[in-house]
Amino acid sequence: MRNLTLKHFRLLAALAETGSRKAASERLHVSIGAVSKSFAELEMLVGDHLLALRDGKLSVTEKGALMVAAGLRIQDELNALEVAFSDTRSGLSDRVTIGYATTGLRPFLRDLLIETKRRHPLLTVSAARGVRPSLLRQLRSGMIDMFVGSIAGLAQEQDLGNLPLCHDEYLVLSGIDDPITDRQARDWKFLTARPWLLPGRDMANHTYFANFLRQMDMPMPLDVIETDGLFFERGDLDRYRLILTTAHAAAACQIEERFRRLDVVLPQTRLPSGLAWSGAPRPRPSVQAVIDIARSIASQPGPLYAFA
Repeated sequence: MRNLTLKHFRLLAALAETGSRKAASERLHVSIGAVSKSFAELEMLVGDHLLALRDGKLSVTEKGALMVAAGLRIQDELNALEVAFSDTRSGLSDRVTIGYATTGLRPFLRDLLIETKRRHPLLTVSAARGVRPSLLRQLRSGMIDMFVGSIAGLAQEQDLGNLPLCHDEYLVLSGIDDPITDRQARDWKFLTARPWLLPGRDMANHTYFANFLRQMDMPMPLDVIETDGLFFERGDLDRYRLILTTAHAAAACQIEERFRRLDVVLPQTRLPSGLAWSGAPRPRPSVQAVIDIARSIASQPGPLYAFA
């Protein structure tokens, strides 16, 4: 069968689908004589009958059905190859690495990776977790291509591009059974004496909280557990610890179902969170493709994403 060609598979498929040489010739835009000659050649190469006449209509034999199925698989592979070549020509056969620092970003990253793979099958996007300062250093040195998280202060850096996606709101949560009163929730001397669950000190939220207390001439709480967000996922939180988080992170981790929001006075700086990338002002095409997809995802109504 080594002399079989795509023309033979397409001819057999046309004969099997139309049931006649005349209809197959019309579909393939060749003469009936050419159809008969090519089909005779095909059966000679295979060494067996591929079609049989039943009730005045051509139908495939058992071996003919195998040949038709093989032809369809070959056509599917050719179609996939054509798409792959098209992506390669457009510069989207590439790998993009995104650094992120918080667990709350996982819903956004999951949707971003899925949608990127759907639109650009040859574009591989991977996520690398770390702390913000380290990830930004890796971004500037080219070790990663993009960063997702707080982009406060990055607008002035000419070597980095950025795309604000949201401005989050800070909040403090307590366990549902915590007896803290509204009056106590507005007393920072009382609050700093309580045990806390805070973001890690390398995270933007921790810096925000420390600066806020410093401006009020208040000390950091003595009893602090620092977390990267995994406590939220496991659900084994100490219900008598106060939690500093953001509205998006609380929604993404569904912790407000187990905790209540306190009426705490916090300055809402509304610092932007979103994407940052190297290669400004013109990132390479694969990075630009991910930026465009991220922008479209963030603009759609749906679940809140946590960019804290």
